[in-house]
Amino acid sequence: MTGTALVVDDAVAVRIFVRRALEAEGWTVREATSLAQARVAVDEAKPDVIVLDHLLPDGEGLDQLRAWRRGRVQIPVIAFTSQGGEALAADFMTAGAQDYVNKDGLSVTRIVASVVHWGPTDLPDETSARVGQMVRQSPSSSQRQGGPVDVKPAAAERLRVLIVDDDETIHAALRAMIADAASQITCVPSLEQARQQLQSQQAWDVIILDNELPDGLGLDALRQWRAEGIMTPVVTITGADELARIFMRAGAADFLDKKTLTPLRVRTTLRNVTWLRRLASTTRSDSVRRALR
Repeated sequence: MTGTALVVDDAVAVRIFVRRALEAEGWTVREATSLAQARVAVDEAKPDVIVLDHLLPDGEGLDQLRAWRRGRVQIPVIAFTSQGGEALAADFMTAGAQDYVNKDGLSVTRIVASVVHWGPTDLPDETSARVGQMVRQSPSSSQRQGGPVDVKPAAAERLRVLIVDDDETIHAALRAMIADAASQITCVPSLEQARQQLQSQQAWDVIILDNELPDGLGLDALRQWRAEGIMTPVVTITGADELARIFMRAGAADFLDKKTLTPLRVRTTLRNVTWLRRLASTTRSDSVRRALR
């Protein structure tokens, strides 16, 4: 399902890049070069998603986001940050942003994945209303003005994560990043061991899946799992943007870039996948559940 995205950035090259990326996926794109223009566009165009830069000619995007949330404007916001801007990204998330994208080395797949994830769905009004409710109740939608962003699921929702990667360094890094957001983390180095885990009695909330493994390709495994009706959300971990895009089209819920793994990026991705899983689990219609997966 496509929709309308509002891109708020005073850099023409960035706006063109994002416009082309989203229009290629069927989205309608509105542009604003200032916060004043953004406020008008929000009132007139009623966009489904806002892509918001921070430094603009007439103010800061973070302040505008806080003002929108105080004014009960609950349109999902994807924040733009720059290299080394994890602190700013955390501030955006705390203020109510749903995701963030690093402007340095802009990734088409990252932008499309973030916007589509929080865009409209071709679902009944009852279910669409739940999406809005989740944005309002999301951990990042509080109006706190300081402190670290909380992107961990609540205690009752702590995740059971299966990591499929033959790199022990990646295992250790991911374990450290999500230790207090997960109730169980199991790492396996092969697709055969991953299949054994999926066939066990253990229910997994998220699978983090590498592509190149000793006994095959993660992409082929994902396609096979989907063909068999195994619908556990998969987050692929890759260093290639084009490969990430192929994974998304094959049914991955999101992706992580090996070159830019940070605790906030990993936590944000898992949090977003968690919201998707929660929406599916609280929706009565089987067809709606399939659409959300």
